[in-house]
Amino acid sequence: MATQERKHHIDILNCLACFAVVVLHSSGDVFVFSPTPHWYGNMFFQTIAHWAVPVFFMLTGATLLGYRARYTTKEFFKKRARRILIPFLIWSCIYIVWNVIKGTYPFPSFTAIVGMLLNNDVQNIFWFFYALIPIYLCIPVISLVAKKENVKTLCYW
Repeated sequence: MATQERKHHIDILNCLACFAVVVLHSSGDVFVFSPTPHWYGNMFFQTIAHWAVPVFFMLTGATLLGYRARYTTKEFFKKRARRILIPFLIWSCIYIVWNVIKGTYPFPSFTAIVGMLLNNDVQNIFWFFYALIPIYLCIPVISLVAKKENVKTLCYW
């Protein structure tokens, strides 16, 4: 297993993007229009911090495309499942139970729960799981193509 040199620019981008996401979540009032200074201030903060979302996806690729030097594809999928699939399922169950308790909707059938999970109908803030999971599924293939010796294939692709 090869050790990788720490890339400080990735750490800095990660920290800045984390801060920007906190700004995004703190200025969520922008989603209910109100022509007030508060709303315009929130719109300003949403605008200057929105870069963080695509940067997180790019950092995912930058940090994971070389996974083969560190561990197997099987281990890669195990790590990704532990990091996002398990939390996604646990938090989805919590939200479903919470909404049933609140009376937002009746207790759903198993088929309805599967449909809710597949269609992002549990909690719309979980949208990023639906973007990350396909990225994780593609990384093993892309990691093969994104090697220096395959640069022509990558350019073609």
